[in-house]
This record gives sequence, structure tokens and C-alpha cells, in this order.
Amino acid sequence: MDLFNSQLHDYSVAFNEYEKNKFRNNYKYLQSFQNPQMTVHERQSYDVMEYFMNINAKRDYSDEFCYHFYLINQMMGAQSEIISFITKFHRILSFRDAQAYLLRVKIVLFCS
Repeated sequence: MDLFNSQLHDYSVAFNEYEKNKFRNNYKYLQSFQNPQMTVHERQSYDVMEYFMNINAKRDYSDEFCYHFYLINQMMGAQSEIISFITKFHRILSFRDAQAYLLRVKIVLFCS
């Protein structure tokens, strides 16, 4: 599907807040499944999912440390995401695909 060929990731504060709220809602939804009548396997699945969500809550979605990361460094960030996407994932099968590719290349040149 080529629905998002001309769109890149949103690095804005507003989008970060949106993602944080979405994560918190999903975490509350997970907690709604907590039930003392769960089988052993259901409980294990629940515990594993809760464990990984707790890690993300503390690392990526915490209010205390949500801006304590480097947006751009030598290994990852907006600059490497754009180049990686263009070189690995952007298919060019039609004229519109080529136009979207050129739009992305212009964005990369503008950002660098």
C-alpha cells in the first residue's frame, strides 16, 4: 500500500503527547483484563505484556524523562530515518511513486 508515500514521521511535541496518551489508554485497557479467574497461561501472557508496557512507560512515555534523549545523534534520529526509509522501503512502481520519492529527496536535501 502506498497511502503514506509523501509522509514522514512526526517529531513534534504535540504528536509525542498524543502517542503518550494513546499508550496510557492502551495500558489502562490492558489492566481492565486483570482477573483472578485467569488460567495459568492467560496470566503468563498478561504478565509478559504488562512487563513490556511497564518498561516502555518508564523509558519512552514517562513525564519525568520524556525530553531527556537526543533527537539527533550519529546512530539514529530524524536524519537517519529519512535516509533509511528512502533507500530501503520506498518502492517506485508508478509516476506518482517517483514524484513522492523526489519530494522525500527534496526534504532530505532541505534538512541537511
